[in-house]
Amino acid sequence: MIGGNAMTRRLKNLLLSINYENRKIHRTDNNKKGRRLVVFGDSFFQHSTGKIHNIPNQGLSWTGLLADNLNMSLLNYANSGTSLNYSVQMLFHYMETEYDENDTIIFGVTNASRVTNLLDDESQGWHSTAWKFIDPDFELSSIPKEQCKYFKKDKEFWQTYLTRCMYADDVKNQFSLVQTYLNTMKNDVLVLHSFSDLFDGDEFNLMQIVRRENLKYFEKLNHMSDTNKKLLARQAMKYFINIGQNKRSPFDINRYTIEK
Repeated sequence: MIGGNAMTRRLKNLLLSINYENRKIHRTDNNKKGRRLVVFGDSFFQHSTGKIHNIPNQGLSWTGLLADNLNMSLLNYANSGTSLNYSVQMLFHYMETEYDENDTIIFGVTNASRVTNLLDDESQGWHSTAWKFIDPDFELSSIPKEQCKYFKKDKEFWQTYLTRCMYADDVKNQFSLVQTYLNTMKNDVLVLHSFSDLFDGDEFNLMQIVRRENLKYFEKLNHMSDTNKKLLARQAMKYFINIGQNKRSPFDINRYTIEK
C-alpha cells in the first residue's frame, strides 16, 4: 500500500499546471492616476482579437471605450472562445498577482456549452466550437481544415467528454459560487452575461445586441457595431456612477440600433 505522503506526491504529479504566460492579457494606458478597469470574459469582452479566430480587429472594443470614459487604464483578461472556468481561473490569478481594492471589475459570463478548461496552445479559441464535431446535423465543411484536423485527431476524446463529462448544473453552480465571491469584494463590480442560458427570464445579455443587428457585425471585435459598442460603454459607465444607489439598471436593449 502506498503511504499517505507518497500518494499525495503522486497525485500532485498527475495534476496539470496552467502556464499563465500563454494566456492573452491586454494592458492599455497604465498611467491614468493608478485607476484601472479590470475585465474578464469571452469575445464579447475582449480588447483585441489576437491571432486565434482571425477575426478582423475592426473598430473599437467597448471595454476600451469604457476605460477611457472612466479615465482608467485597462487590464483585460478576456479571450475569444473561453469557458466560464477560464474566466474564473484568470480572476483568481489576478487576485493572487496584482489585485487592487481600488480596481473597477467587469466579469463576463459565457455560455454553459464551453469546455471546462481552455488549453494553453495555439488552438485556444477553437474549444468553444468542439460541440460541432459531434453534431450530426452540423456541416463540417464550414470549419477551417486546420481546425477540423485538430478535433478529428482526438475525436473519441471529444465525443466522450462532451456527452459524459459536461453538466449544466456544474457550470451554474460554479457561476453561483463566483458571483457570491464577487459580491464580497470591496471593488465596484459589474457582472454581464454574453448569452441567456445561465439565467431565467429576459435579463439583458450581449447576444441580444448582436441579434438586434441581425448578426451584421458578428465578425467584428465584440461582434457588434461601433455605434452599439459606444452605447454599451455609456450604459456601463452609468451603472458604475450609480452603483450602490439602488437605481434601475441602465442596460436597456431597446436603446440599441436595429439593423434590417
